[in-house]
Amino acid sequence: MKTALITIALFVLAGCAQNPLQEAVLNAGSAVSDNLRDTAETSLCRAITVGTWVRAYGSDAKRAEAWRTLCSTHTTELPR
Repeated sequence: MKTALITIALFVLAGCAQNPLQEAVLNAGSAVSDNLRDTAETSLCRAITVGTWVRAYGSDAKRAEAWRTLCSTHTTELPR
């Protein structure tokens, strides 16, 4: 709901000259997007089970390396 209101506000303000309200809405939208990305990365990097990791990444060296690259800041030990 909050994201929908922010999106609507962005459309309403899109035609206006840059003003403090427009900037506040843009910053709030950015904060929501950043929070969503951070939550997704945390789930992908720290909340999945070993079995899930093996099924999704373990059989493909390129996917496993991509996961290691993305998750290197979220974990202390990475699967090999």
